[in-house]
Amino acid sequence: MRDKLKITFRQRGKLRVIDLDGDLTAATAEPLEQAYEQAIAEPDAMAVLNLQRCDYVTSSGFAVVASIALRAHRDKRRLCIVGMNPHQAKVAALLGIQAFAEIHSSLDEITG
Repeated sequence: MRDKLKITFRQRGKLRVIDLDGDLTAATAEPLEQAYEQAIAEPDAMAVLNLQRCDYVTSSGFAVVASIALRAHRDKRRLCIVGMNPHQAKVAALLGIQAFAEIHSSLDEITG
């Protein structure tokens, strides 16, 4: 576990892709929350959390992802989560995150 998370931001049409590289833990949760705030600054933007390079997600990390998903659902915003490995996808399913966010294997599934 590196306890570091590099967050990069890119725009793809109306998508605001938040690329996560590293470990998502309690110590790295706040920067992710800030990145989500930046992603939804425009009313018609859709945030995408890309976990493809996210090596390790603690329970606190999943809690922040769940919190962001709940917030997006409450605010009637579309949120997609892409690139989870099988273990991350299993934990997300157990937490019921798919009820509040779309889960896709890759960004290409969203953009077609």
